[in-house]
Amino acid sequence: MTGLVDWARDLLVSRGALVEDDGEGALRALLPAEVAGALASSDWLSLNFMSDAGADDPAEWLERLGALLPADRPVAGARLRSFASALPVDAAAVLAHEFVVQNGVYRLADEGPAYASYFFFTFQYTVESDDRSIGIVTVCLNSSVGSLVPQPETFLRAVRDSLEDDPEFRSPAGELRRFYSLALRSVQA
Repeated sequence: MTGLVDWARDLLVSRGALVEDDGEGALRALLPAEVAGALASSDWLSLNFMSDAGADDPAEWLERLGALLPADRPVAGARLRSFASALPVDAAAVLAHEFVVQNGVYRLADEGPAYASYFFFTFQYTVESDDRSIGIVTVCLNSSVGSLVPQPETFLRAVRDSLEDDPEFRSPAGELRRFYSLALRSVQA
């Protein structure tokens, strides 16, 4: 349920709520009046997505929290508040020391700073067995090279506090279609 808890926390924070996450599947939030009204709850919200007695139904809360999402924008853009570059790396020295090619020659063609765009796709899943289990899984792709990020939740947690809404964001429809199909195949596997 970590993905669901992270998603719910991020959504509530983005709508102005003060949220506390206990790290084990429970959230407590102080909600602005309009958010409380949209969720049909009081201004104090306590959610428990752990698998114990008295836990909240994830399916019900996915639907209720979904009311906070804008209907006309299924895609959102964010950017880093400041572009602090990574520490410089002497690529030639690293390659000379760490990269071994048997019976071959390599040449470093180019090196320099670069920016990359990442696409995060969030999917809801339902597992039907003796009882029904609902959750959220996140897939992240580096659009510069088209590769999957191995632990998207960890990556998102690392940059979350440095992100802000991008007012100049324009939805890249062509790239989204291409990367969505890759993300979907990845999550189905």
